[in-house]
This record gives sequence, C-alpha cells and structure tokens, in this order.
Amino acid sequence: ATRADTLETVIGDFTLDDEDAIDVYERALELADTLNLPECRASIQLAIADRYLEIGDHEAARTYADETERSLDNVQNEGLRQELAELRRDLGQ
Repeated sequence: ATRADTLETVIGDFTLDDEDAIDVYERALELADTLNLPECRASIQLAIADRYLEIGDHEAARTYADETERSLDNVQNEGLRQELAELRRDLGQ
C-alpha cells in the first residue's frame, strides 16, 4: 500500500462521524482500485459496511458486505472473512 492509501484508511478509522468516515473510505477505495490492492479494497469495503450498519442503513451495509465478499475471492485473509461473518450476523444474514 502506498502512503496515501494507508493515510486515507487510517483517517477513516479515526473519523468519529460515520458519514464523514464513509466519504474518506470512498476515496481510499478509489486509491485501492487504482493501485490494484484487492486485500486493501476488501478491508475498506468492510469498514464502509460497518459504518453503514452503525447509521442504520442496512441495505447499503449489505451491498458493501457483498462487495467485500467478492473482493475476498481474490485474497487469503481469514481475519477479514471472520469480520465479514460477524457483520453478516449483525445484519441478520
């Protein structure tokens, strides 16, 4: 990951307002796509899904959870898979 990509993700992690954090994560997601970083992409998508869950937008949370799952098809990261499973439980899936 580049410094810019890492910085965007970290800023999102420390942004208290969920909607502001989603905006930051969206920019980080663009960077992950540009730099072809599938594991980073999956992590960011999962963070976005979690933030949408926090604000009660379950439809958007499910959409990002589905995108996370597709991204994880190309990645070997059991920790992210476990986090995704927890998120899906929280969504009642």
